[in-house]
Amino acid sequence: MELSEVEQAWREAGAEIRRGTKGSVLSASFQVAQPPTSLADLAELVRSWPKVRTLNLSGLPLSDAWNDVLLSRSELLELVLVDTPVDDELLVRFPELPKLKLVDVSGTRVSAEQLAAERKRQIRLRIVKRDG
Repeated sequence: MELSEVEQAWREAGAEIRRGTKGSVLSASFQVAQPPTSLADLAELVRSWPKVRTLNLSGLPLSDAWNDVLLSRSELLELVLVDTPVDDELLVRFPELPKLKLVDVSGTRVSAEQLAAERKRQIRLRIVKRDG
């Protein structure tokens, strides 16, 4: 699929994608009932947005391959990963995103021990986990 077709399919499924005045995608929320394309197609779409600042991937069955996709978005300020299979492996790598201010890992496999350690280590980052 072409990236424009992928974006259109997600929009039709209910995704919210906001562009800035110069056309760059600044925020995207992919909270949809059923993913309309493969997550590999979505990953390529997200990779095409170098200036995305807010990304909500809640509820999507993300694989470990998404770690590199997310960590390549250096402009990210806010990342919402509620109810995804994210675990400690990604949490410890958030310092690679220098501008990241908030991440929500509620409903994930992030351990309480690692969460506590990362909250102490990554003091500039607000890490939210409502279930632990």
